Amino acid sequence: MKHLMNMKIRFLILFISSFVLQAATPQGKTKEPLKIYQLGLEECWENNMSDYLEIVKIVPLETTKKSLLGRIYQVHVNNEEILVWDRSINKLLLFDTEGNFKTQIGSEGRGPKEYISISDISVKNSHDTIGIYDSKGHKILLFNNKNEFYGDFKVNSYFQSFEVWKDKQIVLYNRVVTRFPKDSKISNFCVYSFDGKLL
Repeated sequence: MKHLMNMKIRFLILFISSFVLQAATPQGKTKEPLKIYQLGLEECWENNMSDYLEIVKIVPLETTKKSLLGRIYQVHVNNEEILVWDRSINKLLLFDTEGNFKTQIGSEGRGPKEYISISDISVKNSHDTIGIYDSKGHKILLFNNKNEFYGDFKVNSYFQSFEVWKDKQIVLYNRVVTRFPKDSKISNFCVYSFDGKLL
């Protein structure tokens, strides 16, 4: 089991479940309720995952020098693209659904369009807005799926996670209030506009 966990990822298996991911429902038909299964790591090894999911397609990801992966932390898939966040190499890479490398989103550094370290990402399903939270650089950076830079704005580094909301809003939150400085007036749930204004 240890060997399996430490193997380098050479390909990505896309799991699509008929009850988890659903296409738009045709008119006149009701949408099935979303079912969520929480499985621990041991249960994943012990159970047959085909009881829960259907393997629709196996996508080997391109392995050029620009697109090599170490340890995948998050994957976002739509009908056209696969967005992969690799924490071990501090990169966000975009592939098409055939596994061909398209581009890297953002780059590491200390410049105005760069991040020091990716702490969290938030992605709209269309991939037209991809947000990177750089807690070490104290900022949120916004890109699209062509790696075009929308802008960035400064935030406090006390937050753990964030989400890109509709109407060009960013929500930052932290479940652990003790991480905030003593007598801080900052809430553990803050909403910003894309231009960095606290709402």
